[in-house]
Amino acid sequence: MTKLIADEFAGVDLFIEYPNSIELLTLSTSLLWEILKARNSLCFNGDHYEPIDIVNKGFI
Repeated sequence: MTKLIADEFAGVDLFIEYPNSIELLTLSTSLLWEILKARNSLCFNGDHYEPIDIVNKGFI
């Protein structure tokens, strides 16, 4: 059986079970926003953030 790359990720079951869940969409958007902000901060200001700090900000 061929396994998709997406099946390797930890949260894929939640997206399959609740594809229209507003909470998942909000969380995903928040995490992506924090990753983008950290990336821009690194590129433009030279600031480095730990990954756990980025994820924690996304959950708040």
